[in-house]
Amino acid sequence: MTVEKKPLRFTLKPSRILFYANLWLVLLLIALLILMPILFWPKLVTMCIVTGFFISEVKAWIQVEPEELLFSSETDCWLLSRMPEQDRLVLREYQFVISSLIIIYFKTPNGRTVRRTLPRDALSEAEHHQLRIFLVARRLDQV
Repeated sequence: MTVEKKPLRFTLKPSRILFYANLWLVLLLIALLILMPILFWPKLVTMCIVTGFFISEVKAWIQVEPEELLFSSETDCWLLSRMPEQDRLVLREYQFVISSLIIIYFKTPNGRTVRRTLPRDALSEAEHHQLRIFLVARRLDQV
């Protein structure tokens, strides 16, 4: 009897924490612009740019679909469902892992770096814990 290893599968949802962080950043910038003693027209143009950034973030957050992150232990590679053309993503040697946040860095076959920022609400609690344990264990194996 052989035991077949299932690939690790994580479902990445849009994060409300990142959305609210962007909202606070925009509100802070607009408040600072209002309070700064600069000319009206540069202030207005900058406020329009900041508001445009926030509107594009809202549209992107509303339209985003959950993404699948798969790890195959046979090939030691990752796959992102939104990047099917990149069939072999390899973990970079550095990751940022704490209890409330994971930042994963991948390297594509052509050398480009792909980053995923995963706050606590981007994954289920069990998946977030499993991914943290997996990344920390891999890091300890490399040392």
